[in-house]
Amino acid sequence: MLEFIHRDRAYRARKLDTFKQMHVLKRVGPALLELRTAIAEAATAGDTSDLIAGFALLMKVLHSMSDDELDFVTKTCMAVVQRQQGSNGSGVWAPIFEPRSSQFMFDDIDLGSMLEITVHVIQDNLGGFFSTSSPVNGPPAESPAPPLNG
Repeated sequence: MLEFIHRDRAYRARKLDTFKQMHVLKRVGPALLELRTAIAEAATAGDTSDLIAGFALLMKVLHSMSDDELDFVTKTCMAVVQRQQGSNGSGVWAPIFEPRSSQFMFDDIDLGSMLEITVHVIQDNLGGFFSTSSPVNGPPAESPAPPLNG
């Protein structure tokens, strides 16, 4: 289970089931590949103009998604997140989103929070798919091919 802090509050997120992961990937996969490339290039160059270009690419990608696709991804991610109530880590965990009514349970969750929390859930659920050893990127360079004749 993913646990993280956002704006001084503790959150945790369950894993999406495999089919929901697949449906989220279908909608954000092409965008993630483009963003990964842009971020890697910006990090390599160390140039903030590349970061601005990466942000512009993110906006382009969001614009290319239909409202229904964007809603599906965001609501699917929000539905698995809880926030800890109380102080000193002793409070109960409460869902942050009610999927049937599409309502947040906390008034302080704004657009920035929603996007950041969504990114946490996507990274936790799909991050391995885009690792250097995933089928998308091929096997790691140091991994020898298995012998054909055993």
